Amino acid sequence: MILYLRPFLHLLFVGCLAASPAAADDWWRAETAHFILYTRSDEEKARSFATELERYDRALRVLRGIPTDEDLAPANKLTVYQFGRSRHIGYFAARRPSPIAGFYIPRAGDSVAFVPLRDDSLGGAREILFHEYAHRFMFQTAAAAYPAWYVEGYAELNSTLELLDGGGFRIGSPPASRSEALFHLGRYPLSRLFDPPPPEEMNWEDGIQPYVRGFSLAHYLTFDRTRKGQLAEYLILLNQGVGSLDAAKKAFGNLDELEKELNKYQFQKSRGVQITIKEDPVRIAVRKLAEDEEAAMDIHMQLRRGVTEGEAEDLAKKSTQLVEAYPDSSTVLLTATEANYDAKEYEIAATFARKVLSISAQESTPHYYLGMIEFAKAKEDATRFSFARQHFINAAAADRNDPRPLFQFFETFYRSGEEPSENARIALETAYTKAPFDPKIRIRLVELMLDEERQRDALALLGPLTFSAHDQSGAAELRKIYQDIEAGQMNKAREALAARERKADNEKQGESI
Repeated sequence: MILYLRPFLHLLFVGCLAASPAAADDWWRAETAHFILYTRSDEEKARSFATELERYDRALRVLRGIPTDEDLAPANKLTVYQFGRSRHIGYFAARRPSPIAGFYIPRAGDSVAFVPLRDDSLGGAREILFHEYAHRFMFQTAAAAYPAWYVEGYAELNSTLELLDGGGFRIGSPPASRSEALFHLGRYPLSRLFDPPPPEEMNWEDGIQPYVRGFSLAHYLTFDRTRKGQLAEYLILLNQGVGSLDAAKKAFGNLDELEKELNKYQFQKSRGVQITIKEDPVRIAVRKLAEDEEAAMDIHMQLRRGVTEGEAEDLAKKSTQLVEAYPDSSTVLLTATEANYDAKEYEIAATFARKVLSISAQESTPHYYLGMIEFAKAKEDATRFSFARQHFINAAAADRNDPRPLFQFFETFYRSGEEPSENARIALETAYTKAPFDPKIRIRLVELMLDEERQRDALALLGPLTFSAHDQSGAAELRKIYQDIEAGQMNKAREALAARERKADNEKQGESI
């Protein structure tokens, strides 16, 4: 979209930051049950990496005890882009030399990750991707309230998962990027981990300990037999509304004793486990991109990353020129539609979207962008909301698994100030089931639950957002709202969420131009 995105970036320091051209290989596409991979390499590498990603998802499912044969719709799969070296990813993310070796952006219907083909970073871009995918997996398969230490500890624990020949895997090795921190910062008090100070009182160590001490504690509670079942009990108590520190005392007993055990445990040799599972073949479709798809790839990736207004204008011009070379390519036309929408060239974008529909009437994305164009125009002319709704209905009918048109259909009521219809309410709840990791959808559903006086449902939905280690000030703000709801002060909670929305809109309007 048009805003300069500040994505969820996991940083690693890269030895060489000088930018250089990426290898001039072909682009390949590989699709599995849970991933879509675009890689600038060759067929063998595309098949190998896509298989590794799918096996990782399968391992997480085995550990959770959930079915491994699920096949997601394309809109709900994670799209991974793989190219160049770590330094190229850093430059692509920050528009300048940067230590970013890989990054992930969670968005409903459009979650993406960018990783290097040749990894020369300190901790490993593979660990970054596995860490971030573990976050996505946690909230997609078991959306609940998790404290920051466990959110990050769980992701760190799974980031080093090693896939073995024969179909099995090993889990529990310490992350290489945390080795020094684990050694030097390993005696952080558990009482502070369970009950962290307010963001304004936190120091630098408080910020890193959910990853460091969180990894050690998650590791211990997962693999030590004497503590079997205690982690599950703690999480259940937490989701019943018990405070983190009180839940810990009830589930783990004497915290001083737990701390002594953990201090001893974490300096011993890693006690990871090896799990043997049947090696089922990964269903995978691999193909080389066609000429028109490859021609649009550079613009497409920049749009997926997020662009400034200036970049949007440049990409709109380039994509429009590309249409002249490939006038009947749906891929090129859709790329030009999005680029021109981001550049606020709404009439041009609408022309390209309609051209796609003339080629393939069953496409969902052009309907979605026609709806977004009408939605943008509705800021000046409220009658446009009804036109936007119809386009979102058409988009949802064409792809029933894409949460974006469902959410935007509800948004037409929210932004117009109209009472949401029953269909709009159902659309929002359906969008949430398809993208529970998207905070914007979750917050909007919290507001709906408040309007319907569904206090318990509102608390359950808001809980997971109140422990974020990445947005501590935002999490603290949401914790206050959570407490208001818990106290039955629904109107106060509604007003606080509305004020938060207004603040976000103002910041959005003031971002990079």
